[in-house]
Amino acid sequence: MRLKENRGPVAVVLVSCLALIAGVLHFTGVFGDWRDRMSLDRACRGTLARSGLVEALDGERVAEVGSSDEESGSGSGALTRCAVTSRDSHDSLRVDVRWGSDADGQALPLRRADMAGVMGRAAPLGGDWPGAFSLGGDGPQVSVALACRNRKDESLLVSSLLSGGRGDDGARRAAQARLTTATAVKAAEEFDCEASAGKETADAPDDPLGKPVPLGRANGTCAALRPSAAEARKAGVPGAMESVAQKNASLTDCFLATPGGEPGYRLSAAYGPLAKAFRELAPPRLRGEAGAGEGTSYAWATARCPGSAERAVFTLWRVHDPQKNSFAVKKGSASFESAALKAFAGQSAAAQGCSDLRLP
Repeated sequence: MRLKENRGPVAVVLVSCLALIAGVLHFTGVFGDWRDRMSLDRACRGTLARSGLVEALDGERVAEVGSSDEESGSGSGALTRCAVTSRDSHDSLRVDVRWGSDADGQALPLRRADMAGVMGRAAPLGGDWPGAFSLGGDGPQVSVALACRNRKDESLLVSSLLSGGRGDDGARRAAQARLTTATAVKAAEEFDCEASAGKETADAPDDPLGKPVPLGRANGTCAALRPSAAEARKAGVPGAMESVAQKNASLTDCFLATPGGEPGYRLSAAYGPLAKAFRELAPPRLRGEAGAGEGTSYAWATARCPGSAERAVFTLWRVHDPQKNSFAVKKGSASFESAALKAFAGQSAAAQGCSDLRLP
């Protein structure tokens, strides 16, 4: 006769041990760290890069807090998008991946298209990356638009927005740039976009709204206006605030400064999918291939550029200070504004191999 086994005590001991192990893993953070790593592996369909992630979010413990893609029925037009956050600093990073032809207004820095102020200003990303670093009202933003050789007039647009991060923190800006460009490379492989990558960027772009230099010595994004220094002085803007020029930047800005160092005019360029986003957000008065506002406050031009079905947009406007409720340049000069836009748009279009420049 076989004796009946008494398994009750063994099961109790086993369950108790498992509970003890689970408790240890929970309270020591091992389980939470493992869960966070698993969520990051899945973030943005596995395309989110780790390079620069911890530094950008200023915290060691980082986890995904949201994700969606076209297959999930999000209706956003994005191939994939995700949000990650630091459990230490509580800062968050949103990443969006989409075809350039599906770019919408959210791809553009906040208030860049308001045709009045200095928000959403941008600088070339550097490292020969076709992108830009920008400062909007909602945090630092990095955009990269990789031209797909195997898709006619198509690009892969990858953008990241850092919420809670300070735009004046150079180390974090550089980390965000590294993360976004590395994510773009992984996304290009995932979504079959044959594209050329840039070089790793060690430093972050500077805010273009820096200390003015005499316009006659401008050698970056304002260099096209250098021959117009005498006319600019008469128009009340003898200085230049600029960024390092880059031939394949997706967004650029040049500010002409008053003698007191205030931005008086803003000249901007947007290319490819970011030109499409600009058009979507720009005021209804910005219609057609070129034009100017009544009086002397704004004007725009466009050109056809390689690699995109969207015409590049070049704009000029007098900067309005909402706190003072006034323009730094009290009275604009129509002749100077026309000449300035022509010079800026002409040199910018030529640098990117654009043609069919239409001026107001």
